[in-house]
Amino acid sequence: MRDKPGELFPAYGLGGFSALDTAAQEAAKAAMNKWSDVAKVRFTDATSGGTSEGNIAFSQFATTNGPFDTSLASSVPTADTQRFAAKYPELSRVGVTSEIFLDANDQAVTAPSPNNQGLALYLHEVGHALGLSHPHEVRLGGPRYAQDTIGYSVMSYWEEHRSGQNFTKNGMHYTPVGPMVDDIAAIQKLYGANRNVRTGNTTYGFNSNADRDDFRLKRSTDVALFTIWDPKGESDAVDFSGYSDDQLINLNPGQPSNIGGMVGNVFIALGVTIENAIGGTGNDVFIPNRAQNTLTGNGGNNTYKYLSVKQSTPDKPDRITDFVSGKDKVDVSEMHRKGARKGAKDTESNGQRPPALVGPVKLVEQFSGRRSEAVLSYDPAAKQARLEIDVKGNGTADFLLLIDSQTPLKPTDIVVEKSSMH
Repeated sequence: MRDKPGELFPAYGLGGFSALDTAAQEAAKAAMNKWSDVAKVRFTDATSGGTSEGNIAFSQFATTNGPFDTSLASSVPTADTQRFAAKYPELSRVGVTSEIFLDANDQAVTAPSPNNQGLALYLHEVGHALGLSHPHEVRLGGPRYAQDTIGYSVMSYWEEHRSGQNFTKNGMHYTPVGPMVDDIAAIQKLYGANRNVRTGNTTYGFNSNADRDDFRLKRSTDVALFTIWDPKGESDAVDFSGYSDDQLINLNPGQPSNIGGMVGNVFIALGVTIENAIGGTGNDVFIPNRAQNTLTGNGGNNTYKYLSVKQSTPDKPDRITDFVSGKDKVDVSEMHRKGARKGAKDTESNGQRPPALVGPVKLVEQFSGRRSEAVLSYDPAAKQARLEIDVKGNGTADFLLLIDSQTPLKPTDIVVEKSSMH
């Protein structure tokens, strides 16, 4: 922490410099910890000045008569320069120290919270110090970066509505309190991924055992606004059981979920697998990934939407734990819509690349050797249904879904064409 600019820092008309107060120091440390959660970068305290000074220095200013009247990070060295400086700590920090100056008159600095953009401000400035730019600065004459909003990156200047998201709940607008999905991908490209965090089986949301408050929900009024970075664990879960809103729960990496009355407010980072999901009491839509998912609707009229046979295979079948016939639906209506023509290139859809299916899925009593046939059966002793789909037309199932239900399923519980969805 500094009480004045460094030797090479142009003051830009800023004045009244002082060291950060206790609240600001805690916010700065929290921001650094959140970056180190996702990337192989470690922060330690260092004294001001001399060769012992760290790679990032903080200060705050009280007055300005220049072009800048807001918090900023300047003299930001490249990531390569910072790595070189870290390797040779005996060298002077001058020229390799990133300097972050925060406006002491800004409540977002002195009392940061998700409601006043304060926590996002600290994340943003530390992101600059680590070598990240604003998304709009990397266009190089190309088309506008469509995800250039805080919904995808805390480095953005623009609010989330520009990318079709909505972070307003109960009349109050919220901002991210941790790196978002594109931030994580960008910082990991610079420093590598931290694969030694949350190594066990972790639940995010309600009934959480996560190590960060950002991932924990206790009341229906709590706000879920986070991107999950969880590189390990064999049975991780998202639990949104405390909400009564209609939700979209997408388990595919890099794809947005609509949780707790917001839109596009929860992501799973690229390279992360979350195996299980629990919905709320509203009418939820689940989009599984290619892991062996356990899905719990938890009330409401829920839809389990499958876009690829690879999302639930005979060797790793998904399981729906509380299906209610006549209320819930399994939707396979889009499994045939991508790459249906032989040799056609499949396109990405909700994080999956669906294989080619010939025509819509057809429910039959038993396989006949024709493509895209589906068999729906029920074991009354186990109180479990099985939905099997033969994609290749060889008389064996390529897709298997286990469905726990107190009663047998009806054909109308399975959506095979768009027009049959209601």
